[in-house]
Amino acid sequence: MKASSNSTFSESLQRCFTAERLGAYRADGADEQTALARYLLNMALSEALYPVLQFAEVALRNSMHEALSMRFETDNWYDAKKMPLTPWQAEIIGKAKEALGNGKHSPTPGQIVAELNFGFWTGFFNKAHARTGMGHYLAKSVFSHAPKAERDAAKQDIYWGRIRRLRNRIFHHERILHWKNLDEQHAEILSLITWIDPNLKDLVASMDRYLPLRRGGLGYWRKQSEALLGTKADTGSATPAWIETDHPTDFDGEESPFGGPRWTSGTTDLAPEALTALAQGKYIACDIRQEYIHYLKLATSSPRE
Repeated sequence: MKASSNSTFSESLQRCFTAERLGAYRADGADEQTALARYLLNMALSEALYPVLQFAEVALRNSMHEALSMRFETDNWYDAKKMPLTPWQAEIIGKAKEALGNGKHSPTPGQIVAELNFGFWTGFFNKAHARTGMGHYLAKSVFSHAPKAERDAAKQDIYWGRIRRLRNRIFHHERILHWKNLDEQHAEILSLITWIDPNLKDLVASMDRYLPLRRGGLGYWRKQSEALLGTKADTGSATPAWIETDHPTDFDGEESPFGGPRWTSGTTDLAPEALTALAQGKYIACDIRQEYIHYLKLATSSPRE
């Protein structure tokens, strides 16, 4: 980012984000640069937690739907006479049907399940369903891969209550950076997902960028805020374009010689013919994780910056 040394950015920052929202990040007397860095890191952490929260919510919803369908021997378990819904759950079901109904066709069970909010599902672990026995049944059925002691409705009520609070704060763009147990909550969400289905572990890991961002701390975001506020000259031009190394290094979001955190994408092998093509002035296109195309070109001189 190019450093800009005018006051308009700072004024825009205050106008768009309000003093109250940014004030939470400077409550300890931090300067504007630190407050902005904290705000940016908070946003990045919230973004990084979104995939695991989504995996957890979708896995819980669909697994509970499957367990309830088996219990009542119908995908329309919510209409079963013996289904012990609480009054507020019955109201949510009614609103879902009303929202999905078009006067011609009744909504399918899949549509109903997708329409029900997160609180509806986590509500099965509360005291009301401890009395009906439904919470106990679901805790055993849905978390069949959990240690036996964890297949307990009361414990699941605590776990999912924490997830719901974290989810709500993130979805309402609130501050989570200061939570001392944020790492523990992240680990807890991962455990709950694997307790539902261990096969999801690798899929979740492929999308999870929380820990590298958390370990990276404020350093990268402080540089960004310096550039945005114009409090320090942009040093981007000093970042090397390439480095020599004896072996690949897996940075996984940690600080790298290129400035700031980087993620390793793998190794591309260049055949001798490719080197010949480069010497002839041609470009070599590299496919990076089937997502980015990066072109290699032989420089006429050997600058590193």
